[in-house]
Amino acid sequence: MAIFHNVNILSLFDYSGHMKNAFQNLGYHCISSNLEQNKENYSVDLIGDFMQLDYQAYINQPPQLIFAAIPCQAFSKASGGKHFKNGVPQTPIAHKSLNMLDKIKDLTLQWDCGLVIENPAGGLCNNPYFQKHLPLQFNRVPQGQYGFKTPKYTDIFSNFPLLIMSNPIYRVNGRISDIKLENMSYRQKTTFPVTFCKLLAKAINNQFLQPNFN
Repeated sequence: MAIFHNVNILSLFDYSGHMKNAFQNLGYHCISSNLEQNKENYSVDLIGDFMQLDYQAYINQPPQLIFAAIPCQAFSKASGGKHFKNGVPQTPIAHKSLNMLDKIKDLTLQWDCGLVIENPAGGLCNNPYFQKHLPLQFNRVPQGQYGFKTPKYTDIFSNFPLLIMSNPIYRVNGRISDIKLENMSYRQKTTFPVTFCKLLAKAINNQFLQPNFN
């Protein structure tokens, strides 16, 4: 994988580039990582399996923050719990997901940096392995308030105090969207609204990055 210098933030699984752009708009050098390139905007900097990322390549000037939008297949409620039973991984996808968590934890410890993990609401926060090995602080935010096409809730975990304020939105004339999450494509389901990314980046900047690094 390519090596970048003077990196402030590493954004993992950032196919759309929305989180990367939100941090860059605040003045940070943020690089994104994903298994494949986004052919629409070519925003991905590190293409390939982040499990191959060598922390020593950045040890002299490590990132200040890792933002990881972990793939949700293993932890999602939609999986019906088939990947874990009583907290024990049952499938290759479950084992791969735990290896990802271990890798992220290792990078965070080696770089002594901040960590923010995003995952759809309800899955990861109830996983016994996650609770034991990554006991992080927790926020739940409705993406539907920031432009997502359904009232999808997402969980935000951090290894530092992080408060995300959400203004409630109410239905108008009793109408709700007729768009269903199950009818959306994988990319539609996993792409953050730009406004949501700006909210997260601003909160992380004000409550962690500026107080600790500026």
